Amino acid sequence: MVYFQVIAGFVLLLGGAEFLVRGAVAVANRMNISPLVIGMTVIAFGTSAPELMVSLNAALSNSQALALGNVVGSNIANVLLILGTAGLIAPIATTSGALVYDGAVLLAGSILFAGLCWLGEISTWSGLALLAAFFSFLGYSYWRETHGADEAAQFHVKEAEEYMDLPDNAWIGWGVLLAGLGGVLYGAEILVEGGVIIAREAGVSEEVIGLTLIAFGTSLPELAASV
Repeated sequence: MVYFQVIAGFVLLLGGAEFLVRGAVAVANRMNISPLVIGMTVIAFGTSAPELMVSLNAALSNSQALALGNVVGSNIANVLLILGTAGLIAPIATTSGALVYDGAVLLAGSILFAGLCWLGEISTWSGLALLAAFFSFLGYSYWRETHGADEAAQFHVKEAEEYMDLPDNAWIGWGVLLAGLGGVLYGAEILVEGGVIIAREAGVSEEVIGLTLIAFGTSLPELAASV
């Protein structure tokens, strides 16, 4: 039964994340927030909701190893599995200035994370430093993309437009958003619970389950979108 629980957790996470993003985009659009801001904030947070909620739930459940394993495994899957699969289907041009800039930030963030791990602990201060770096990146990106970097801004605008398919109705937008949030929260809870049980029964560490099974599952939305 625990495997059905994990599968149900994945389904709720994936469906919930999709509903959450589309509902949040509809609400933001209803509030006349620009597509650029929606793409950089609402969609950026929403598409990472599975990883975020699973890791938060694992940390709150005293399964820090699973939380860290999920973060590492998801990023490995995003770069190697998802990019590799997409590259098999069609060539991907990487000469865009926007991609070079974001790729450099990705590399810098990975180096910062590795350095914090080298110290032996992701502490409260480490978490604050990572969050400060993330919001600084968002702020600088918004400033840069609203001051002439049309190519970079167009990526986020186009991404936002792909999620603007709900009727222009506030009740529908909020309903879909709340339904998606509920699905993500409950899906993360039962997925972490099932993952911990599987790790114990299989005699492997929670890091391994987080790096493999959980990380692959939480990366499915990005894999489907990229393919």
